Amino acid sequence: EAQEFALDLETTSTDPLTAGIVGIAVAVVPDHAWYIPIGHEYAGAPAQLALSRVLAGLRPLLEAESPRLIGQNLKYDLQVLASHGIAACGVAFDAMVAHWLLRPDTPAHGLDTVARDELGIRVQTYRELLAAGGETGIHEVSLDRAARYAGEDAAVVCRLRPGLTAKLREAGLDELFDEVEIPLIEVLRAMERRGVLLDVDTLYEQGKELDILLLALRDEIFSLAGGPFNPNSTPQVREILYSRLKLPVLGRRKTGPSTDAHVLRELSAHHEFPGRLAVYRELEKLRNTYIQKLPGCVHPRTGRVHTSWNQTGTATGRLSSSDPNLQSIPAGHEAGADIRRAFVAPPGRVLLGADYSQIELRILAHFSQDEALIAAFERGEDLHRRTASALFDVPPETVGDRMRAVAKRVNFGIIYGISAFGLARDLGIPQADAKGHIARFFEAYPKVGPFLDGLVADARRTGCARTLLGRRRPLPGLPTADRSPGTGFPEANERNAINTPIQGSAADLIKVAMLRLHEAWRRGELAVEMVLQIHDELVFEVAEPDAARAARRVKEIMEGVGGLRVPLAVDVKTGRNWGEI
Repeated sequence: EAQEFALDLETTSTDPLTAGIVGIAVAVVPDHAWYIPIGHEYAGAPAQLALSRVLAGLRPLLEAESPRLIGQNLKYDLQVLASHGIAACGVAFDAMVAHWLLRPDTPAHGLDTVARDELGIRVQTYRELLAAGGETGIHEVSLDRAARYAGEDAAVVCRLRPGLTAKLREAGLDELFDEVEIPLIEVLRAMERRGVLLDVDTLYEQGKELDILLLALRDEIFSLAGGPFNPNSTPQVREILYSRLKLPVLGRRKTGPSTDAHVLRELSAHHEFPGRLAVYRELEKLRNTYIQKLPGCVHPRTGRVHTSWNQTGTATGRLSSSDPNLQSIPAGHEAGADIRRAFVAPPGRVLLGADYSQIELRILAHFSQDEALIAAFERGEDLHRRTASALFDVPPETVGDRMRAVAKRVNFGIIYGISAFGLARDLGIPQADAKGHIARFFEAYPKVGPFLDGLVADARRTGCARTLLGRRRPLPGLPTADRSPGTGFPEANERNAINTPIQGSAADLIKVAMLRLHEAWRRGELAVEMVLQIHDELVFEVAEPDAARAARRVKEIMEGVGGLRVPLAVDVKTGRNWGEI
């Protein structure tokens, strides 16, 4: 009796909430598969089994913990099965997730890429299948061709399973794979299925206000430029900046002087036009990306927005969001905050937001073992105020808002391996002042510098960076242990060597928190439903009478995942909409 089997669904749509099942491929060995045709529709198509009969027969197999389920991008298959009333479980292996853990910087993890990288074979893609016969969808493909295509996909997963599993074990990634990433598939599937409620009328009103603001801003930048122009035309903006206004060239691209956001911010110190143009562009992007497009993302069946949570989209282990991207709505921007207010709770419910406070700096304290950092977190101090006190050599109680803002940028910039040039650009200060701020930071926290140097040295020696849970990010181009380090150390990889262990460890911890919260919900111990993840923040829906108790339990679970030398802190808020939390 097989201990596990590979599953591959052929469907009518990439939308798992509406996709019909055309066929189901199953394999238990690498060289053989079965295909169950269900919904092929073309002239001369033979009679096929009814979907209800097939699902009834497969339900005991799919809903059992054993045999275990393996596949490629199983989150999609699980989602489709859930739409047809099947609560599949027992996932043991996903080739896409395994390939991503081993090759996190690879841009694609489709089955064709995984099979090529791991087996040296070529598998037919869906696009190639349709192109070969001129069909518009799998339902039009003949049974024999569909069976070969789907059967190969299922059988190839069986071929991939031993080798990828062995590589995960050799790389020390097997525990992370089995205990975090594979269980997370079900958590993300549940989040995608719930979606989040969008108040389209509120968004529409915000759009009207933003249109008025953009019109006024456009008139203003036209006046500053000396006449009308296309704000999104690089050649026209370049002509205004450097020919008409005679502003200094601070950066170049292949086609000429740069007009990007960083350059516009720096040039705003010389003339009002670049700064106002940057504001216009930012607001226009928010309007075009969110206010105009989000209403079209409301699903007709549910009335909610169902983003895709991408598990394999970043090299650091962070989740990403797409269709639409709900992680990049700027909370600190007034227009972004307005957009967040359009995401609401249904009647009788509220949104509950739980945000890790300075988790990356706490991880830095844990790893570096810097006594000053550890003490600050143990005492519950305002770390940005404490750093500002050191940077400006003033008592903490006299630190003003501007000083604290500078210190905050320094604190977080250190984690990202920021240079004096980058800090000066971000803060709009002389490079010498930025260099002094960085030096005083390392004086205030004396063990941080050697720790960061050690991260770079470890990456140079091993060729990779690792996180708290052992996540591994290869850093190609770094000198390896058997080569003497040269002077041509790639700056980007040096930053990655510093940032990956910290940002990646934060991603590790919030994933563990998500798993524990989901399990508490599944057992009926926590009456909240997770709907959003914005890196260090989780958003839930909860019945209003349960909110206070749920908030305490969410905070307790999230603060209990670390095992760090410093306590984790979670800020919890509730509100009628996302903007309130």
